[in-house]
Amino acid sequence: MKPVRQNVRQAREAHKLTQRDVAERLGISLRAYQRYEHGESILRPQRLIQLAEMLELSIDDVLLHHSTRSNETA
Repeated sequence: MKPVRQNVRQAREAHKLTQRDVAERLGISLRAYQRYEHGESILRPQRLIQLAEMLELSIDDVLLHHSTRSNETA
């Protein structure tokens, strides 16, 4: 199982978003988002939901790297 930070980074890059793009859409500072993506802090539940929606992932996909979408298309 991949760390949360790797799941989020991969999804962000797949959507061609920068860390700054995501931070702005979440309404947080770039540094706050960087700390989250590097595993130094955690997002509040509401921000986690926003992030999952933005990256078109389920909460499980973000936290557990258990991609329900890849199972649906397989």
